[in-house]
Amino acid sequence: MTMVKKTYKVKGIHCSSCPLVIEGELEDIGVKARCNYASEMLEVEYDEGKLDEDRIHATVKSAGYELTE
Repeated sequence: MTMVKKTYKVKGIHCSSCPLVIEGELEDIGVKARCNYASEMLEVEYDEGKLDEDRIHATVKSAGYELTE
């Protein structure tokens, strides 16, 4: 099991509940997520053997946001 930590800038955050939506969606697929409204940054930790980065991007996009590195 290889745990990977990454940090992304999030586009589309417009209120303090946006990070809760993003964290919830990612946690549903098994990602530890911490999103900050003020800095618009997202920190994730996930098992590389179970998920890939594309799945994280797709999950965030389906919630209405976009990740950039």
